[in-house]
Amino acid sequence: MGADANQTVLIRAVGPTLAAFGVEGTLPNPELELYSGTAKIAENDVWRAARPHT
Repeated sequence: MGADANQTVLIRAVGPTLAAFGVEGTLPNPELELYSGTAKIAENDVWRAARPHT
C-alpha cells in the first residue's frame, strides 16, 4: 500500500478464544492498535471470553 493512494482495508482480529481451537501460543490479553502515519486512530484491548453467535 502506497502513501499516494487511499485504500480500503478490512482488519479482523480474534483474541484468546483461539486456544479453544487448538492454537498454541495465544496471548491472554492481546491489544490491537491502528495507526495512520504516527497517529493512533483506533485501538481495542478489551477481549471477551465468549461472543454471542448471530
